[in-house]
Amino acid sequence: MAESQIFQPDEAVLATSRPLTSPTDGRLLFATAGPLDESKPLPALPAGPVPAEGQIVHQIPVRFTCWVRDEPQLDQPAAVRKLFTATCGHVGYVSAGLVVRWHPDGKHVLFVASLEDGAEQHSIFEYDLRSEQTRRIFPHAGHAIFCDWTPNGSALVCVVGNGPNPKPSSSAGQDGIWIGSPDEKDSWWQVPESEQLSFGELPSLIESLRASRPAWTRDDSRFAFVSRVPSEPPETKVKHRLHQVEFASRKISKVAESEGLFADLHWSPDGQRLGFLTQTSIASASLRILEPNGTISDVEASQPIRKFAGFDATGRRLAYVAVSPMNPRLESPLWALLLKPDPLSRDSVWIADANLTSEGREVFSGLRVTFPLWSPTEDRLSLWLTFTPRYRSLMSMLRQWGLWPGDPAATIDIETGEVSWLAVSPQEELQIGHFHLLKRNHAEAWRWYEQARQKLPAAKPPQNWIEFAQRIGAPENSQLFESICLKRLGREDDAAAKFSEFEQSFFPSPDQAKKISDPIDAMFGALGSQAELLKHLIHDLYAAEVFLSVDALDDALTQFRAEPQRPVSDDATLSRAIVLAQLLLIARDEDGYLQHATNVIRPLALKMWKNPAGQPENPNFVLQTATGLCLAPLFRSDFLSRVSDTALQENTSIWKEERDRLENGLPAVAVDLVLRAAASKRNDLAEVQAAEERISRSTAGRDLFAGQSIDDGLAGWFGLIP
Repeated sequence: MAESQIFQPDEAVLATSRPLTSPTDGRLLFATAGPLDESKPLPALPAGPVPAEGQIVHQIPVRFTCWVRDEPQLDQPAAVRKLFTATCGHVGYVSAGLVVRWHPDGKHVLFVASLEDGAEQHSIFEYDLRSEQTRRIFPHAGHAIFCDWTPNGSALVCVVGNGPNPKPSSSAGQDGIWIGSPDEKDSWWQVPESEQLSFGELPSLIESLRASRPAWTRDDSRFAFVSRVPSEPPETKVKHRLHQVEFASRKISKVAESEGLFADLHWSPDGQRLGFLTQTSIASASLRILEPNGTISDVEASQPIRKFAGFDATGRRLAYVAVSPMNPRLESPLWALLLKPDPLSRDSVWIADANLTSEGREVFSGLRVTFPLWSPTEDRLSLWLTFTPRYRSLMSMLRQWGLWPGDPAATIDIETGEVSWLAVSPQEELQIGHFHLLKRNHAEAWRWYEQARQKLPAAKPPQNWIEFAQRIGAPENSQLFESICLKRLGREDDAAAKFSEFEQSFFPSPDQAKKISDPIDAMFGALGSQAELLKHLIHDLYAAEVFLSVDALDDALTQFRAEPQRPVSDDATLSRAIVLAQLLLIARDEDGYLQHATNVIRPLALKMWKNPAGQPENPNFVLQTATGLCLAPLFRSDFLSRVSDTALQENTSIWKEERDRLENGLPAVAVDLVLRAAASKRNDLAEVQAAEERISRSTAGRDLFAGQSIDDGLAGWFGLIP
């Protein structure tokens, strides 16, 4: 199946919705959003990594345009036509795909719009494609609103929200689910108990509406919805309630109640069973099935469940997405503060018997899975498969200076597990290559890399630091991935050439840098001599992210242990040593980490330390931060308990000798913290007390812990890193 681009938004477009197929033919409907006041254009959404579930956007009033792509005709390209423009108070309506809907007759378009330009209140309107006339079809309004048709198109469902203090007051009492006919003004029914909107995963009124939208049976006879249980202070725990409704009789009954969220409501095709998640956290949920007799069954899964894709067309099978466990070899106990694991980076797709006889079988794993959906006719699932870094560096977490995720669409044959990729760009093709590299399908990975590279311009360095910051983790900067692949294919010379290309195109070259106002360059300038260490850390942590994203820990250790081919500066040597220390922690080589920290990082960091006395700013900020976070595990006795007695004894003696040579100051405090942790492990209370007294007498020690106990201060360091 081939994918093609149907529309290229310009720079003024803030968001584009996903296209909706007409219920009567092959036309596609979508919307684009631009600034409300074109004389004062708003900046586009920032460049950089986009989360798998989509970009989180701030509330920005926009003017949106509705477009239709006509059905392709034989030997004629399909035309994209502008239908109308309108305004709404939140760009999220467009980015979340909530702003426009087809009418079941295919002759009208429904849309959300402000009652007046810039107004906070919204309602539902209808555009007639033949007459090009617009009319309001929903008698109520709300600060947030959207609509859907029931599966058979027998009624329109609107979900309205106004927040805790609705304005104007006439909006009070209009929150909740409304069901009726656009052509019958008196038909609208406000579903009882729906006025207490469910909380969403994010604290947003639109997210509350999405979490409260009803799930219908195919024949429109029943629906289920979630509402919040009203509570009064001092009640702190928010409960949610799941309801089911017989539409004809309007009979409402409670299905379940939970202190978590209910999500992913799906009916079986015959409408007899309802599957849903009881969500206790973003990473874990319980999958439950409401049986025809009213009992609720639990799906027993060996891995935490994240998504429920519903039942297949026959109703005999169901699909869910679970969190894939990390490779035990790569599962760091969170000691590596500069490279933190992302527990949600990998998912697996499972198919199970709807009768819940077992947890089922895994049909896919290795990437983040979002928006899973059963084919209405085939034994296939469509989904978005997102390549996500297994570990995120501190630079990725703080500045997004790391690998971008990428999410080509795909379908999976649930019988064979075969993946059919629907890539629409060479960037997505590169990320499919990363998946095959991760799976050790090296020849297939290289096929995708070559295919993508033929469509991309030759790699070149960023022109300036702004471009570097915006594009550092972009998919096309994948030369290091390609070098790993070539090396595993035995093509050593080609791998070396690709690695050289990675090195030469990573940073802006001085002769290419433009003379423009560059805040990143200004930041480096303000750091003075520290800037070089920071630049090397950015480079080396990015490289570590790449290796770890394809589970290439051994390759990473080899790369960072290798001696450089040419002389390098102390900044470059220390940066490589710091990143190697993180990799040793991830590899659970505690003895190797301790020896490396003692024999490499300690002497080099002390050599580079500058006495800050009499200087207006700390000239050691980058050195202090990077080495402090790198050595932090050595300051804790619970970490040293993982080290062998022999390694601890040999290395502690070196730290003791170092302390005897140091005057009071931050380096002496760091050494005392190591000696304190080692003494605590030996249960040498006298030495613990002696080290603590030296720290407390030191101005640097008092400043470091700012009145906290040492243990509380150290615990805070580890808690501060996301």
